[in-house]
Amino acid sequence: MGRYRAIYEQRLEAEGVIRGYQAVVDPVALGQGFEVFLDLDLTDVARGSIEAFESAMTGFDEVIELHRLFGTPDYIVRIATVDTAAYEAFLTDRVLTIPGISRVSSRFAMRTLKSLRPTEPPSAL
Repeated sequence: MGRYRAIYEQRLEAEGVIRGYQAVVDPVALGQGFEVFLDLDLTDVARGSIEAFESAMTGFDEVIELHRLFGTPDYIVRIATVDTAAYEAFLTDRVLTIPGISRVSSRFAMRTLKSLRPTEPPSAL
């Protein structure tokens, strides 16, 4: 069965369905075990302001996802740090220094029920 799976995967790779492979890493080991969802609005939605904001945010290692939305808020940002103190420092010293931010709202998950980025060690295969 393994040979057929390999052939199928190769076909999916050739067709561009499989775009790549990645390792599953332990976020706690990386110092990113504490995650926050940040809703964020900008004061100015001119192209230059948006590009400057997005460039700054994508450059931060703590930002693991950045989504620009239709409607409100303008962005949802998924941020990973070691703990609440590190998040507060990141928000205050880095995010809030970016010009043009009008409102931020932080949300913390009570429990993660499903994620592409598992926090539990993988079970033995």
